[in-house]
Amino acid sequence: MPEVIYFSKLRGPYRCLPNFAPTPIEIAGVVWATSEHFYQAQKFTDVSVQDQIATAATAYDAAHRARAMADHVRADWHEIKLAVMLTALRAKANQHADVKKTLIDSGDAALVEQSPKDNFWGNGPDGNGQNYLGRLWMQVREELRGEVPVSDVWKHDIHLR
Repeated sequence: MPEVIYFSKLRGPYRCLPNFAPTPIEIAGVVWATSEHFYQAQKFTDVSVQDQIATAATAYDAAHRARAMADHVRADWHEIKLAVMLTALRAKANQHADVKKTLIDSGDAALVEQSPKDNFWGNGPDGNGQNYLGRLWMQVREELRGEVPVSDVWKHDIHLR
């Protein structure tokens, strides 16, 4: 098993980990086409805006629609975005056996989103990004293996829909 597993795009054995993977998730009774659709929609409290994002044909389109409405992003977004992503990843792993197996089979390898453009969610242009997506996936993996309890750290009043 490698010490580090890089995932990106929708190729290779870890193609289910990116948020753009066509893996629907259900949260609070709503089915989202991808975790990206869910994440982008939660940036807004206006249900009509969330619906516009939810109906985007692809994850890329969902992200594009959210960027186009950047001036309407909820005031507390930076405080809750990690909790929102963790919610999406937990749903994805618990609702899809292949995702759960991929995580568990990754052993103790560090999971790194190889993203030359994203310094926050990925490893960034210089490889030293914060890699929050990989870090959250590793937390979900530990929870699935029963190594850590499901943490209340990221639970906030985020009004999911």
